[in-house]
Amino acid sequence: MFYKKIFFSLLIILLIPTVYAATITVNTTDDELNSDGDCSLREAIQAANSDNVVDNCTSGSGTDTINVPTGEYTITIAINDDGNGDDNDNADGDLDIASNLTITGAGSASTIIQAGTTDSNGIDRVFHILSGTVTIEKVMVRYGRGNIAAITDVHGGGISNYGSLTLQNCNISHNTSVEGNGGGIFNNNILTIINCTINNNNALGTAEKSGKGGGVQAGTASTGTAIINSTIYNNSAENVSGGLRNGGGQNVSINNTIIIGNVNSDCGNGNTITSNGYNLVGDNTGCPNGANDKVSANITNIINTTLNSDGTYHLIGDVTTNPAIHGGNNCASTDQVGTDRADRGSACDIGAYELPVPKNPTVSTITSTDSQINLTWTDNSDDETNFKIERSLDNSDWSSSNSFTVGEGIVEYDDTGLTCETAYYYRVYAYNIYGDSHYAELNDTTAICPPTNLTTIESSATQIDLSWTDNSVSETLFKIERSDDNQITWNQIDTVTTDTTIYNDTNVTSCEQTYYYRVRAYNGTNNSGYSNSSNASTTCNNSPPTVPTNLNITSTSKTQINLAWTDASNDETIFKIERSLNNSDWSQIDTVEADTESYNNTGLTCTTTYYYRVRAYNTT
Repeated sequence: MFYKKIFFSLLIILLIPTVYAATITVNTTDDELNSDGDCSLREAIQAANSDNVVDNCTSGSGTDTINVPTGEYTITIAINDDGNGDDNDNADGDLDIASNLTITGAGSASTIIQAGTTDSNGIDRVFHILSGTVTIEKVMVRYGRGNIAAITDVHGGGISNYGSLTLQNCNISHNTSVEGNGGGIFNNNILTIINCTINNNNALGTAEKSGKGGGVQAGTASTGTAIINSTIYNNSAENVSGGLRNGGGQNVSINNTIIIGNVNSDCGNGNTITSNGYNLVGDNTGCPNGANDKVSANITNIINTTLNSDGTYHLIGDVTTNPAIHGGNNCASTDQVGTDRADRGSACDIGAYELPVPKNPTVSTITSTDSQINLTWTDNSDDETNFKIERSLDNSDWSSSNSFTVGEGIVEYDDTGLTCETAYYYRVYAYNIYGDSHYAELNDTTAICPPTNLTTIESSATQIDLSWTDNSVSETLFKIERSDDNQITWNQIDTVTTDTTIYNDTNVTSCEQTYYYRVRAYNGTNNSGYSNSSNASTTCNNSPPTVPTNLNITSTSKTQINLAWTDASNDETIFKIERSLNNSDWSQIDTVEADTESYNNTGLTCTTTYYYRVRAYNTT
C-alpha cells in the first residue's frame, strides 16, 4: 500500500486596521458638552479621548489634531458640575486629555484658553494631561487656579502633566497653584517647552503644602523636563524658586533660555538643573552657570517688562548692551511669534523672542581690475536700513577704518583705490535698528599690475625707442601695441619677456608721422590694464645723401662695362646710374637699391667710348 501524504500550507493573513488621525475644528468659544450642533474645545477633546463623535465634533481616530481659531475660550463648567465626583473625565472643571493629541491655536496672543477672566476667579487649572503624547502650540493658557476644593491633584495652576507633553509657541501666564507646586506648569512625566513665555504665574503655599516653582516645577516622578528658547519672567513662589525648580525629577535642562526677575529666586534650592548652553539667568542660585551661560540681574537691559501684544517680552537695546541679543546658538527654527531664526546660525537671540534683524544677503558676483573690486549681492530682506561692507587683507582684521555703508535696497559697491595683485576679503551684512544680519563673505585678488611711466623717443628717422616701469611680480611677458591713426585703432606689434623694460621699434616706415604706443603685462592667464600712452614722431632728413666715391669702370667684353663704387651715405633710397657718349649729354640708364655698390652695363657697341656717373638719392 502506498501512502501519499499531502501537506496543506495554510496562509494566515492578519489584517491590521489602518488608523487615520482625525482633524477636529472647534467652532464655538462656549464651554459645553452637549448636543446643540456645534463643536466646543471640551467636546473636541472628548471626541479625541473617546474616538467617538461628540456633538458636532468629528470622531477622534489615532493621533488627532484639534484646530482652535482665534478667540477667548473660557472654562465655565464648574468642578463636579455633573455630580459624579470624577474630576478626570473631561466633563467638568479643567480640560482632561487622555490620548495622543495636538492642539493648535492661531497664535500665543490670538487663541486664549483660560479658566476664568482674572487672576483670582479661575474655577480650576486649564489643562490636565492624564496620559498620551500631547502637543499644545500657539495658544495662551491663563487664569488657571489649582487646588480648588473638589480636585485631588493640587499641583499645576495652568497645566498639570502626567503624559508626554510638548508646549510650543505658547504663553503660560497668570496661573496659580493655590496650595501646590508649579504655578504655571507642573510636570510629573516628560515635558518639552519650546519658544514659550512663562510669566506672572504664582505658587502659593502653606505650612502643609508649600508653594514652589512659580513658573515651572518638575515633580519627583518626572523623567525629563527640557526648556528651550523660552523666557521665564516675573513668576513668584511663596516658598522658593519663583522661576524654575527641579523638585526631585530627572533630566531637567535649559537651553537658550532667559530666567530672570522671578520672586524668591530664579531657580531656588531644588535638585540639579543642567545647562545645555547659552542661557541668561538673573541669579545663579540653583540655576546652572555653564561656560556659555550669562548672568545679569539688570532686567531693564534685557527685556521690555511690559508684555507685548504678541504674547512675548521683546528684547531691548542692542548687541553691545544686551547679552541676550545674538547670545544664543543653534536656536529653534522660528521664535514664539514665527520670526525666522533659521539663518541666524550662531547669532540667534536667547529667549522666546527673536529681534527681527534683516535676513542675510547672498553674494551674486565679484569682479576686479588692478585697482578696483566691484561687489554685488542679493537683498533678501525688506526691513534693512542699510548694508555694511567690511574689508580685510587677512580675513582676520576687520578694522572699522575699512568699512563702508550703502543705503537700503542698494545691492552693489565699487571699492576703488586698491593695490594691484593683492588679495582682499569682504563681508556684507544688512542692518536695522535691531541689529545685524549674518555676513555674506567673498574675496578676490586685484589684477596684475600695469606698467607705468611709458616714454618714447625717436632714435632715427626709421626707429622709435620705448621704455617703461615694470610694477608687476607675476607677468610672463609684456605686449607692445602701436597706433598709426591717432589712437583710433591699435595693433599688437611685438612682445618682450618678463622683467624687460625697453623696446626698439625699427618697423617705422614713414617719416613725418606720429606713432602712439601703449604696453600691458600678461601673466599667462590675464592681461593687466594698459600703461599710459606715449607718442613720438619721425623726422624726415632734409639734406641729400652723401656722394658715392671711388667709381671704377672696367670693360669686360666687346658689349659690357662693369661699374663699382663706395656707398658713402646711410640714408639713400636708391642709386641712379647715368651715361654719356660725349661727357656732356647725360641720361639715366638705370637705378639700383640702397646700399648697392656695383652695376653691370650690357648691350654696348664695340669700339665705342662711354662715360658714367653715379649718385645717391632719397626723398629729400
